[in-house]
Amino acid sequence: MAGNAMITTDLDQTMDHSVNEIIGNAGGMRAFVQDVTSSERLTTLEQSLGHLSIGIAIYDDQFRLITWNEMPVDILRAPPGLFRKGMNPKELMPYLASIGFYDGANARSIEEWRQEMDGGELSREHGVNDGRILELRGSRTPDGGYVYITRDVSAQRQAKSVTRELAAIVESSEAAILSLSPAGVRTSWNGGAVNLYGYSVEESIGQRTRLLTGDTAQAEASKQFGESF
Repeated sequence: MAGNAMITTDLDQTMDHSVNEIIGNAGGMRAFVQDVTSSERLTTLEQSLGHLSIGIAIYDDQFRLITWNEMPVDILRAPPGLFRKGMNPKELMPYLASIGFYDGANARSIEEWRQEMDGGELSREHGVNDGRILELRGSRTPDGGYVYITRDVSAQRQAKSVTRELAAIVESSEAAILSLSPAGVRTSWNGGAVNLYGYSVEESIGQRTRLLTGDTAQAEASKQFGESF
């Protein structure tokens, strides 16, 4: 992307802090050389942002968009031209409202969003009309600039939901269900196991399986297991 004369005067100071902020939040960024021009540094930054799998947008201390990668455009499924040099992040609000990110464009939600942005810290996660769950996170850089991170967290949230449902099924089952670490240490213990073996959850978690069956039975079980191969 080409530079913009309107924002280049603030670029040097903003870049120093913005790069550090990106490294802290996104990871995987390579170090930036300090003795190069603002234009070269901007180009290097843009090239590095292009390899990230999350959306990154960097603003200067006047909340003018300096640079961004393609991921926020892809994640938000934004129309062409929505992201442009020098724009204020609040200009995204009408579009975010249109895709359902504000509980149906609730005026109070949008105002709370504005206040969060003005306060310098921003973190919000919400479902949108197409069923995905998006996370928007932002924070101030030490010089007053702003780094804005966009992620699609649908898969992670779905996995957590499935895990919670499975845990509820296991816990309510009358059958004895337990899980073990590779070393044979019990890591979970449901109510059915409590009823069958007589050990409480607190007594069981962290113990080895041989405490359930005794050393002799454990050895015999191991022998039978080995003979099956």
